[in-house]
Amino acid sequence: MVLFSHGCAAPPASTPPPPPPKRDVPSAHVSGRVTSASGFGIAHADVLVRLADAACRPTETFVGAVTDDNGEYLAVVEGAGECVVVEAKSGGAAGTATQMWGGLQPAEKVRVDVRLARAPALTDVEAERLVRLLADAINGEPSEELNRYILHGPEALRVALGQYRTLLGGRVTSVRRVAGFRYALNGTSHVDVHQEDLIRLHSPLLDYGFRAERFMSLYLRAIATGDAEMLARVLNPDDVDLPVPRAREIIEDYRRRYRDVAAIRAEFAGVDEQRNVLLWRLRGDGVTEPIELRFGDGLIGVRGL
Repeated sequence: MVLFSHGCAAPPASTPPPPPPKRDVPSAHVSGRVTSASGFGIAHADVLVRLADAACRPTETFVGAVTDDNGEYLAVVEGAGECVVVEAKSGGAAGTATQMWGGLQPAEKVRVDVRLARAPALTDVEAERLVRLLADAINGEPSEELNRYILHGPEALRVALGQYRTLLGGRVTSVRRVAGFRYALNGTSHVDVHQEDLIRLHSPLLDYGFRAERFMSLYLRAIATGDAEMLARVLNPDDVDLPVPRAREIIEDYRRRYRDVAAIRAEFAGVDEQRNVLLWRLRGDGVTEPIELRFGDGLIGVRGL
């Protein structure tokens, strides 16, 4: 029951405004593959997709992307245009490719593959500049450009920077050329600048630091859960058979040394470049013990197992 006072009529029910008309904005769904001068897919390449006029002169409309592990990228750029221009960069090399696009459909798919030219010949000046970019990043002054010279991409660099700070006492205080394009940070940790089609920075931490971190995470998870099959898989990266009963023995050995295996934590401790070993520590229940990870050929394993 509705009551009205003072003889006033009820206000009319409000009517919501009509929805705005749907706008079909032209957009180019641009995909493709970025390859090196030799035709290999390039992971983590920087890609810039631009709309262009009929003469393929780029406009101010653009969007960025990064290639996946196979060198593939995907970007959606909205706006009017008659051509798509794709620019890609990685490891000192660059390339550009174009594709005509009518710009008439709301979501037109366009494929543009880009092959990079070979990077210019590496010089002493350029090699040292790149190593100093790495040193600056370790010291807390990162550069987006540095990502283009790391084979395994930004995540590998992020992990390595933290490990370098541990290794070098928090800061790079000197960069010294050792021989060729090999440099020493603080006189001890070596970085190589290498060129094939692309220029890359290589070192045990840049190439294996992130792999070691993932390895230790899986290793301790298998021990914490008592999963001998999982531990056997973790310890068989190169298809060398480690039997499940042996993995079970390893888990039982940890349980004898630690009251709570789930409380074990791993800490990066250093690098032995002469032996190709990454040094880690395990801590838990008042126990601290070293563990050495051998590295090489893209693989990580526990030394001594």
